[in-house]
Amino acid sequence: MTRHTAAGTLAGARPRSRPRVRSRDVWRLLRFLAILLLLVASLFPIYWMLNTAITPSNDLLRYPPRLIPTQQDWSAFTSVFRDTSFPVWLANSTLMTMSSVAVALVVSTFAAYSLSRFKSKFSSIIAYVLLATRMIPGTVLLVPLYMIFRDWGLLDTKMALIIAYTTFEIPFATWMLKGYFDSIPPELEQAAEVDGATPLGAFLRVSLPLTGPGIAASAIASAILAWGDYEFARGLLSSQSNWPLTIGIHSFIGEHVVHWNEIMASSLMGTLPVVVIFLAAERFIVAGLTAGAVKS
Repeated sequence: MTRHTAAGTLAGARPRSRPRVRSRDVWRLLRFLAILLLLVASLFPIYWMLNTAITPSNDLLRYPPRLIPTQQDWSAFTSVFRDTSFPVWLANSTLMTMSSVAVALVVSTFAAYSLSRFKSKFSSIIAYVLLATRMIPGTVLLVPLYMIFRDWGLLDTKMALIIAYTTFEIPFATWMLKGYFDSIPPELEQAAEVDGATPLGAFLRVSLPLTGPGIAASAIASAILAWGDYEFARGLLSSQSNWPLTIGIHSFIGEHVVHWNEIMASSLMGTLPVVVIFLAAERFIVAGLTAGAVKS
């Protein structure tokens, strides 16, 4: 009886089923792998800059290239500061970028507010014209700017490059800030005016503080545009004392020799300020870029 019962139990037992893989877990894994792949692709150029900067010059043209150099030479970082005008180039880029961004933000803030609040049949046309100016190649603007600065006696001066930078920063920042002002309800300003504030006071005390993330995003985006400029600086400046960082780095390319270690070391150090500022203002940038995407 016991043997029969045990046999029946074994015969009727079913194999234990394996846990099924849910589709949600699969998509989560695929999303993680895609993010990891994008992260590696984004950070690899920075790593390769560092790899090239510390690789000895006699191993730079080695094939196949080594992902991890067997010998490391950090002298390029010190020689850039000691033997070149890198500190002057970095100071020039900082001065011209900050000055142009400050001027562009003041003009763009008032321009964006006027386009958002004082709407007419021409306001939308003006907004799209500002956007269309960003599609014009910089070389097209360089020739008339060169002639204007030549007549004004501003060629080969930092002021010329500051004015040139504002020409493409203002349309870009105005378009970004307009979307942010559109997301702010006008009733807030009307309530302030009911309490006795003037239209300018309502703008300065109500709307302007609410545009902090948008202004931060516009400032960082405009600074990146100015910091990486090459064509305007090459066309308008000639004195080495006025060079920004981009022109200074390009000077390491000689007629017969290319100093790759110095190029990558100076490029890496020139990229760090932008990366630090971007990471510090990340939450403002995300909020500013998504402003106006959803209508209230």
